[in-house]
Amino acid sequence: MLSSFTKTPEQKTKIAAAGSCLSDAALHAGFSAGSLHFFVGGAPLGSGSVVEHLATGKVKQLWTFTSFTGMMSGCLRSA
Repeated sequence: MLSSFTKTPEQKTKIAAAGSCLSDAALHAGFSAGSLHFFVGGAPLGSGSVVEHLATGKVKQLWTFTSFTGMMSGCLRSA
C-alpha cells in the first residue's frame, strides 16, 4: 500500500524491497484492525495522506510516534 504514495520508480523499488520489514513494523505498532485493513487494501488514487484515513486520534498518534517512525525509517535504510 505504501508504494501507492511513491513519486518515483526508485521510491517504489525501495518500498518493495523493505516490504516485509515495513509490514512487521505496522503489524506490531498497535494499529486498529480497520487501519491494518486499509494498509492491506491500499489507497485509492488521489486519496491523500495515509493519516487522513486512520479512524481515531489514538490510531493517528501511532502513525507519528517516534518508535513507529523510527522502525519504518530503519526498514527503508536497510533495504
